[in-house]
Amino acid sequence: MEIKSKVPLFISLLLVLISCGGGGGSSDTSRSEDNGQPIDDGTNNPGLSGKITFLEDNRLYSLDAETGQLSSVPNTNWREQYDRFRYPAVTKFSSINVEHNGTEYLGVGREVERSYVFSQDFSGNVLWQFNLLGEILGGKLSQDLQYVALFRRLGSVSSTPWLELYSTTGQLLEDRQYDSRQIKFLRDNRLLYSNGRTFHFTKPGSLEEDYYLTLPPPEEGTVSSGLIGDKTISPDETQIAFTVAESGGNALIGAKQSRLYIMNMDGSGLRLLATAPNDVDPTIVQPKWSPDGRWILVLAGNYPGAGDNAESLGYRYLIPTTDPGKVYYVGTYDSERSPEVRLFIHQNINTSEYSGRGGSNVFNWVP
Repeated sequence: MEIKSKVPLFISLLLVLISCGGGGGSSDTSRSEDNGQPIDDGTNNPGLSGKITFLEDNRLYSLDAETGQLSSVPNTNWREQYDRFRYPAVTKFSSINVEHNGTEYLGVGREVERSYVFSQDFSGNVLWQFNLLGEILGGKLSQDLQYVALFRRLGSVSSTPWLELYSTTGQLLEDRQYDSRQIKFLRDNRLLYSNGRTFHFTKPGSLEEDYYLTLPPPEEGTVSSGLIGDKTISPDETQIAFTVAESGGNALIGAKQSRLYIMNMDGSGLRLLATAPNDVDPTIVQPKWSPDGRWILVLAGNYPGAGDNAESLGYRYLIPTTDPGKVYYVGTYDSERSPEVRLFIHQNINTSEYSGRGGSNVFNWVP
């Protein structure tokens, strides 16, 4: 792991990683020929807390994490709100949760020439809103609810977007041209974002880079080849879990061959956390840490046994985080899946049925 800084304090800092296990594990990954679809045994998800939110048809929905029961979030019929938006029927809306905060969320609406930025609570109240020219590609609201970080593109689709820092009143505080879209706010208002195989950390309340962590080269054997994909931060901000995506894989769920890794926030303790049976063509995406820090929810598919029944969209799994050094396997069949890995059973938005099926929706987990 390479760690560098733009300030003197970090110039001489050298980080040495010791791999805690990469492809090992004694789990039985032999395939069962007579085992079919995972079946809901009626217990759903005992011991889980918080809620899972996701977008469907430009509206926000919520799942109770323990029961898996579905409900709609009030006042998210944005495409019918002509008093707030110029052309709501053709505006594309998205919602972005605040890290480890279940009280309010950031909303973004994108038209052809302008974008809307707003915040609502889960009771439906609009807390603030401002408009910007251009296309917003991603964003985050800080945990203290004072700052908004946005990736905004002002030119053609080939132009490099701007990373911008705003107050919640819409005042631009700082901007830098940078081509990265996945950003996280830490508690002290530092930003964490990634580009290629590098994690970047800014100074508190600023876009100025403080230091960065670069993954070791693939030939060292700790991390596979490919780029940093999705990431999630533990509630106590001591660890980060992230995917590394390679070429190939299942395009239907927006992923390439992708494994899940975990490390401490200072870059130490880097290791493989989850992969597919026999480590063949794994596709693990969208990691989300539970509010109590005990689980990471993922969407996984494109491994042996996932094809016919999973419709290439995989399943939602809960990966434990409390056993340091263990590598877990996700798989459609019980014999392929690590016994500690649980299916996340939830209600389907189009039916009253409960299952562990995946889908194209991005799930977010908040208290």
